[in-house]
Amino acid sequence: KEGEEVSAKYWNSKGEEVETRDEALEKPSTDPSADTAEILNGLLAQVKEDSSARNLPTTEEEANILLGAGISLKSMKKEQREAIYQRLLIAEGSGVNLDKLIAGYAGNEDNQMTPDIRIKFFQVIQGRKSPDALPFLIKHARNSSRPDTASAALKAVRKLANDSNVSDLLSIIQFNESSTVRQEAKLVIMEISERSTSRDELASSIKSAYDNATNDNSKVTFLELLGSTGGDTAAGIVMEALKSEAKKTRIAALAALGNWADDSQFGALLDHMADEEDDTLRNQAFRAALRFLREDRERDALALEGMWQDLAQAAVTESEKKQVRAVANEPRAGAMISAVMRTKS
Repeated sequence: KEGEEVSAKYWNSKGEEVETRDEALEKPSTDPSADTAEILNGLLAQVKEDSSARNLPTTEEEANILLGAGISLKSMKKEQREAIYQRLLIAEGSGVNLDKLIAGYAGNEDNQMTPDIRIKFFQVIQGRKSPDALPFLIKHARNSSRPDTASAALKAVRKLANDSNVSDLLSIIQFNESSTVRQEAKLVIMEISERSTSRDELASSIKSAYDNATNDNSKVTFLELLGSTGGDTAAGIVMEALKSEAKKTRIAALAALGNWADDSQFGALLDHMADEEDDTLRNQAFRAALRFLREDRERDALALEGMWQDLAQAAVTESEKKQVRAVANEPRAGAMISAVMRTKS
């Protein structure tokens, strides 16, 4: 009424009380990046506020925001990008399998990103240690045109892969043109062999690949891998390969003996070393034997002592003796080797 003061209250479209009519009439932002940035900042704050945080609930939308920000080439401080990777590392899926989501995203070359960022994502997957990521990583390793990202994918699967992945890994060794990628695939198979309870079946698969190899590079790699499975089948092939006129084949056979799954072929390795007239191959045999004994594996103490003594006795050249003396400083082998070396002197 005339002469009376009038007061008014205003609310905007979000239901928030504001001070003026103009504020109430403002249209909400239609820029989706504003909401995305707010969600991203909230996710990264969780890592910043608690460095010990683990298993943080994460929806599919939130994961996609983190992945999208992770590949962004916009100016971003190093600590911000690292925070994104850390947040993905400790994320726990809320209504979504994050391991499949992250691995599928990172492994898909249609998702454009720099190689170093893709490798970072693979390292995140490696840290999450979920076998759900395996198919995506191996598919990337098989199909990628970039050896650096293919190798990173294989590094990520090394502790996760199992017997069922061997066929794909053998295929990578057979057909991939990069020696680095082939080497990584070989290392994965060696780790699988170490964990496997079906080494005879693995040996059969590797023998088949060896018999059907279409090039020398893959053939010698398959020959080396037979050592990781051990067994009679592998032993027969390796012993035959030691008679080959091709130096490359004999070197691979010696590497197989140096990686043998058990101690059964150590004597054969020393026998071949003693008979080998080629200095390079003898050196290869000696180094393989030395590496074999230094591997950290369960062995009977007396058997190990005997093998060290046999190797020390077999050391003939000054270089071999020098290598044995170097090992004599190690607690496990030192006493027994020193005694043998004193006797020889």
